[in-house]
Amino acid sequence: MSYWIHTYEAWSTPRQTPWGMIDHLRIRRRDGKEITITWDLLQKIKQETVGDITMIEVYPETALEVNDINYRHFWEVPTDVMIPGLHEGHV
Repeated sequence: MSYWIHTYEAWSTPRQTPWGMIDHLRIRRRDGKEITITWDLLQKIKQETVGDITMIEVYPETALEVNDINYRHFWEVPTDVMIPGLHEGHV
């Protein structure tokens, strides 16, 4: 699924993982410039692209970084995956 709002564009792609199929959401500026976006707009884009699901943004260890395109990446967290407090409304 593809979506755009203001100067931002988003894509959602289902990915097979050990936890089953999850959504991978990528957000970028349409003009390729640096992403300067508020949490509220990220949340709006997420809601309108993939719906009301919990997602996380991952910051990997340096050896695993892939930083060749100016995107923000978000991954769905299945409700049965235990991350303390994540599905209890404490985010």
